[in-house]
Amino acid sequence: MSVHKQPSEAQLMFAYAEMEQHRTHHLLHLGLSIVTVGLWLVIWLAVSVRNTQRRNRIARDYGLPAESNIGYIIIFFLLFSSVAVGVYQVYLTLLTGAQAEAAKVTDQPAVQQTKQETHWTYAKEKDRMGLGTSAIATTYSLNEIEFGPPYKGKQRAVLILRQYPDNSHDAYLGLLEGQFDCNSRACGISARFDNGLTQYFESWPPANDKTPGLYLSNADIFIQFTEEANVLTITADFFDEPSQTFQFDVSGLTWE
Repeated sequence: MSVHKQPSEAQLMFAYAEMEQHRTHHLLHLGLSIVTVGLWLVIWLAVSVRNTQRRNRIARDYGLPAESNIGYIIIFFLLFSSVAVGVYQVYLTLLTGAQAEAAKVTDQPAVQQTKQETHWTYAKEKDRMGLGTSAIATTYSLNEIEFGPPYKGKQRAVLILRQYPDNSHDAYLGLLEGQFDCNSRACGISARFDNGLTQYFESWPPANDKTPGLYLSNADIFIQFTEEANVLTITADFFDEPSQTFQFDVSGLTWE
């Protein structure tokens, strides 16, 4: 109802009692919102807006000052926060994408500079006469062979390349067991570099022949071809055994 004159004390007491019935218990709603992980927040806002509207309507009827509807303020704040969070998420998405692209560009040179994996192992050996240091590169055949009795078990061939301080070279092909078909003066092996022509390299056994092995002639040429190749195929003859072929992955040979 509308009142055009100053309300009496009884009317004010009645108005305040009516308004009290529509007071929002914010602490209660806050607790419920926490327990429900924010699900009660919507109900809290709806109750707050409705109660404030009713209290203001009573206040206007009795000439009392109206209250600010805090529910509207909270709704505006939540909407603003939602928009701000959405904008921030879009910003993060764009920033993450830009950083990922930058990482690709930054990482690319590092990939190009990564040393290629090889089957070579390297060692240094000081000259006993103090003339410098030799570099040794060693690799094993990709395939295994197996001789008949009295030899037992499968084995791989070993290829050992050596660079001396005076830049001369040695090339050695060895096994753990077996006997190369080679007399004390001459024998040889056939070598094929990648898909090139098969070449013959004369060889000779080491002075200490406790383990089967051959030193290859023209080691400088052999190593030069090896440095330029990826796959090396060697065929050698053995005493009282069929010829055997060994395949080596020789890619990436370097003396650095």
